[in-house]
Amino acid sequence: MSFGNLTIGLIGSGNMARALIRGLLQAGHPASRLQVADPDPAQLAQAGALHAGIGTHGNNRDVAGVADVLVIAVKPQLMASVAKEIAAGPRPTGQLILSVAAGITLDSLRGWFGPDAPLVRVMPNQPATIGAGISGLAASAVVSERDRQVAEYVAAATGRALWLQDEALMDAVTAVSGSGPAYFYLLMEHMERAAVELGLPVELAAALTRETALGAARVVCETKAEPAAPPRRRCGCLRLRISAPSSGRRWPQPGTARSSSASQEPEAMQNAILFILRTLFDLYVLTFAIRLVLQWAAVDRRNPLVQFILRVTGPLVIPLRRVLPPMGRIDTATLVVLLALQLAGTFLLVRIGCVGEPAMWQILALAVLGVARLALNVFIGSIILYVVLSWVSPGGYNPVGAVVAAIVEPVLAPFRRLIPPIGGIDLSPLFAIIALQALSMLIPTNSLLSGMLCTTLVN
Repeated sequence: MSFGNLTIGLIGSGNMARALIRGLLQAGHPASRLQVADPDPAQLAQAGALHAGIGTHGNNRDVAGVADVLVIAVKPQLMASVAKEIAAGPRPTGQLILSVAAGITLDSLRGWFGPDAPLVRVMPNQPATIGAGISGLAASAVVSERDRQVAEYVAAATGRALWLQDEALMDAVTAVSGSGPAYFYLLMEHMERAAVELGLPVELAAALTRETALGAARVVCETKAEPAAPPRRRCGCLRLRISAPSSGRRWPQPGTARSSSASQEPEAMQNAILFILRTLFDLYVLTFAIRLVLQWAAVDRRNPLVQFILRVTGPLVIPLRRVLPPMGRIDTATLVVLLALQLAGTFLLVRIGCVGEPAMWQILALAVLGVARLALNVFIGSIILYVVLSWVSPGGYNPVGAVVAAIVEPVLAPFRRLIPPIGGIDLSPLFAIIALQALSMLIPTNSLLSGMLCTTLVN
């Protein structure tokens, strides 16, 4: 199906917008059917320089008013103002809107453009700027099959385009393909540095690293997995062809890989990358645990720290709250999101570390224990911070101190009734930390639990 007769408008003319224009031109899309708007004359001139037939405009509404397909390629912090400006002006009926702004959900787009607007989120990555990217796409419910084809046509101008059945997976796409190139650059940077330290000239070290990375990627793309190797272990199989001892084994056998060749596998980089990804994910999950505790403690929402936490977690919690109202002091929507994120993290941890396939109830049990441990850690950390702040800045108003006090006071109250001050020193925080830490120690960590589960599956 040809889409050359469609007028494609782009709001913003930065790197990603120009990459889309170059890709569409190379795909044969008429330049006269490409319209670009940007208030920055210098940026706009760069887009116009790609082809003389491209229409350039300083006003967003000039493009939005004529485009069959409107691609909004602006920074996330500008998205709300740009979307409201466009939505307030005239636009063609049934205009398909594509957003490449990271973190802007379909719910947000619906709030600006209305529930009947066909909307598609696109998450490209940096290699898209040279036509070698891969994009994840998620569509709103009203997007027709033809509109899906059009969206894929536009996104595929910079590489491959893959559809997601659930928009919630867009965060994972952002982590893997959106942020992923940075980890490859980091690996190549260390390889180049190591090569230079081994005596190779800088130019030769760079060439060896660059071509090795390119070749390895091609091998992964062009090599079919061994029949007996799980598909998700393809890279591991290829790695073992190089690093494994000459024993004829090409992939880890269940129950033997860790015992026979663990000491010979180069796992340091894998562990480092997994640690970074897991830490970032845990910090994100922790914000939801903090939100849950803040709402349980009824902390003043006008506090700047509370407002920050609410903004960070709001995109996932607010839509769910429409169907899950709070139960007393427990915000059910936040609890469900927290459990879902913990479940996703636990599932990935178990899938990466296990050879067998654990039952879903086992993973769910790990996730529930993880949520309980997170909540305890929030209380323990808050009490420690409460004590430190009471020493460092006693008296006076402190936004952080106000939040911490609201969280810990309900916890410390029963300890204060049981343990009176000694010599004017309030010992309730110390005993509260001991009690909470003891309770936390009863809950094994996810790593320990998943290790126990994996051992059970292997045996």
